[in-house]
Amino acid sequence: MSDLTSVPGTQPLLQPVQLGALKLPNRVVMAPMTRCRADNEELAPTDLHATYYAQRAGAGLIIGEGAWVSTDAIGFINVPGIYTDAQTAGWAKVTEAVHSAGGMIVSQLGHAGAASHPDHHGGRLPAGPSAINPHEMSFTPDGPKDSLTPRALSAAEIATTIGTYRQAAVNALRAGFDGLEIHAQVSHLVAQFLNPRLNQRTDAYGSSSEKRAQFLFDVVDAVSSVWGSDRIGIKSPPTGITGLPSPQIPRRWPSTTSSSSASTTATWPTSTSSARNPTRELTTPSPHSPATAPTTTAPSSPTSASHKRAATRSSNGNWPTRSPSAPPSSPIQTSSIDSPTAALSPPTTATRTSRVARRDTRTTPQ
Repeated sequence: MSDLTSVPGTQPLLQPVQLGALKLPNRVVMAPMTRCRADNEELAPTDLHATYYAQRAGAGLIIGEGAWVSTDAIGFINVPGIYTDAQTAGWAKVTEAVHSAGGMIVSQLGHAGAASHPDHHGGRLPAGPSAINPHEMSFTPDGPKDSLTPRALSAAEIATTIGTYRQAAVNALRAGFDGLEIHAQVSHLVAQFLNPRLNQRTDAYGSSSEKRAQFLFDVVDAVSSVWGSDRIGIKSPPTGITGLPSPQIPRRWPSTTSSSSASTTATWPTSTSSARNPTRELTTPSPHSPATAPTTTAPSSPTSASHKRAATRSSNGNWPTRSPSAPPSSPIQTSSIDSPTAALSPPTTATRTSRVARRDTRTTPQ
């Protein structure tokens, strides 16, 4: 990312910036947000999608909601795909509306993998890196349902899946998008391959951090054969799937500057070339250590008769149980996604003994 000529008198957030091959009029990037509005049999974007994104074209860049790369990728109801001609035509209306309003938009390619449910696949089990339940929630036509133990992808199925990413990239180009983002976050398939708990493979796609990242590398190679690497990004968060630290992605390309917020890292190359070619300049995001997560320090002593205390939920969703009169402990590490801080009155003995772990409210992953 590089600065373009600044506009005198304009606030920094509204200054233009170069992001790979994209010249953005400002630094406001609209994050991808699943709308679940493709309520048609084709799972194709509708006129409502075109209106929704055109209304937000004032952002320097829009990252579209995650679009399924195949029928096997589906994991939530009414989320559009980008694997059929009808879906591609629907997205073409979206990009035309955004461009007509002066905006830019990139497509996010998604695959739910093991986090899906048989209800999305005619009763067939979804597939993941290994036959291990990710313990996620899938939104089905009959409501939210817990994920099951998936079947493990075969080597041939992995090759086919990578091919679906490439075809989705072709369709995104046909639809008129300005770039791509590979969804590698939270519960999606790429993150599952990167996760040592969910990926227990012993072949070329598992057993070490380098091999667990091979699926992502192969997907990048596939989409780079369609798009120039200066129009491709990877979405990877500081926290991984089911509360684990961010997957360790081995660095394979030169480092560059992240273009996203602390909660979501979408890394883009710094080349200013607009040519769409299969050159390999994409940079994977730097691994985020759990030690870099925001922390909140407990007060050194009670400050009032009410013995109020500052408490922050830890990454497993539980509240600290330190007694109000106990000495201060080390800073409490929290999740960057959910870290509310509140002053609480001291719990009673009955409250402490009956306390149960609070479960984080789940939202639809992007």
